Amino acid sequence: MTNAQRPKDPDNLTELEAVHFPQIDIINQKVGQKFVFRVRVGVTPHVMTPEHLIMWIEAFYGNRPVGKVFLKPHSASSGQAGDEPKAEFTVAGKAGEKIKAYEFCNLHGLWVNEVDVNF
Repeated sequence: MTNAQRPKDPDNLTELEAVHFPQIDIINQKVGQKFVFRVRVGVTPHVMTPEHLIMWIEAFYGNRPVGKVFLKPHSASSGQAGDEPKAEFTVAGKAGEKIKAYEFCNLHGLWVNEVDVNF
């Protein structure tokens, strides 16, 4: 995917970047075993209202797609709880690959982050 946004300075996020930049947390990484990683949208949690929400999160391990999760907004009028802007994925892989996570905000577009996987 091209044209995805990234922070200009990851150590100094703007307010817009802080709520949109995908955060990738590797949960249980072990050599030769499947492991779980979590993608959270934003250092500061993103709102999930019908008017402004994260529509989906998609992850890749190397060049291989791992999964895509579509998210539902919270609804104040019906009282229905929606999804939190996060997703978990399980992969089996090798060292030297990258995890790449994309998220799409209905107002602010496509964002991406990537991390190296080192065993």
